[in-house]
Amino acid sequence: MGHVKGVSRMMVVLAVALTAFTIPVGARLVAHSRAQDRDVSGDPVWLKQQLSQRNLALAGGRPAVREKNQERVLGWLRDDPAYRALANLCLKALGTQRLRRELHLDAVNGKYVQQVDPTAKQLEAEAYNDIPRLQRAMVVHWNEQYPDETIAEFRQMLEEFKGIPEQDSQQEQQWPGNYDKNRKFIVLPVTGSTSGF
Repeated sequence: MGHVKGVSRMMVVLAVALTAFTIPVGARLVAHSRAQDRDVSGDPVWLKQQLSQRNLALAGGRPAVREKNQERVLGWLRDDPAYRALANLCLKALGTQRLRRELHLDAVNGKYVQQVDPTAKQLEAEAYNDIPRLQRAMVVHWNEQYPDETIAEFRQMLEEFKGIPEQDSQQEQQWPGNYDKNRKFIVLPVTGSTSGF
């Protein structure tokens, strides 16, 4: 009988220990999931800078409303994982190139959504993974924006891009592991994966 009580006590201790272990693990999994939702690709201000250097403004419009439109899209970059995924996909598609003339991220998004699902108004972050469709969307936007200089292929809108100027090398400290000293810009993932967090 004493042996049975000892086994029972051991089972209770084991059950308590397992419960204590699973709660923190579950909390870490929830925290990891929330971190993924919050941060697909990085700081929205940094994304804006990278896009701007490649001649991809957040939004266009007449000078009187342009700043307001850009603030609105900056808010989407901050709050919407799908917009951060779109920004990353644009940076990946452009690579070491930049646009010869300015395009607008919000318009590119509209054209990309039409390419992926003509009935949708917006897409989930996971849908921003198709570079050929993004390139077609950018060509459509280019041709609407510049009817005097229509193009047939994505490469026709590009020029060589030298990267971030030296004075912006402080980014190396903010993004360790992703900073490429030889190319002077950040290497970004295609999708919203935050593995390693």
